[in-house]
Amino acid sequence: MDDKRDEQERDENLETFGENGVLGRSISSAELREQEKRRKEQEKAERKMRRRSRKEYRNGMPREKNTTLWVMVGILGAVVIAVGVMMAIEFATSGKDKAANSNEFIAEETALPEMSAEGIKGIITRAYYTNDKHFAVVLKLSNAYNTKHYLTSLEVKVSNGDGELIASGYTDSIEDFALDPESYGTFTFYISPKYVKIPDDSLENLTYEITTGGRLEDENATAKTDATTGTEATATTSAE
Repeated sequence: MDDKRDEQERDENLETFGENGVLGRSISSAELREQEKRRKEQEKAERKMRRRSRKEYRNGMPREKNTTLWVMVGILGAVVIAVGVMMAIEFATSGKDKAANSNEFIAEETALPEMSAEGIKGIITRAYYTNDKHFAVVLKLSNAYNTKHYLTSLEVKVSNGDGELIASGYTDSIEDFALDPESYGTFTFYISPKYVKIPDDSLENLTYEITTGGRLEDENATAKTDATTGTEATATTSAE
């Protein structure tokens, strides 16, 4: 009897406090299984959430690093391109020194092209063969307009005193060469060896044709043909 009474009191105590002494009711084995199932599902969901958070963290960090990496690659690419351009410019003008055995044409120092409303005018002030077999012509160009005049194309044909064509070249790849208003500029033009017809002329007497294309910065500008002084611009280019 005492054992049954103790067991009954223990059951009533479970209904009141639970097995852990926490206020509550008694729990059946089925409910315990259900609680255990929910607990496992909750732990599974928490583990899944933690894995997702770690994955997002891992995936997020490389994306930032990749962005930085691609930015750095982009910067490096720009530097390489810039270096490539500089190398191309250097290559275009390297080896263009006067050849040791070259004759040379030099015009009078006071020679100047006319100032003309027709556009950019030019004269050859120097001509020679380069050590890489180009034919170099140094041009003095004029701008009669009261605005900047951009040289956009150039064609030069040079003949000797007997009327024989020495070399001819054309380019429309001139970038950002501008003559200041009412000024003169110097432009060095290298004609490729394949367009040099006479590679060893004496260059004592030259006749030539210079054809230019230009663009005025101010299309409404006017020409002042009496202008004779101004800032001088210089440039070089090659006709390959």
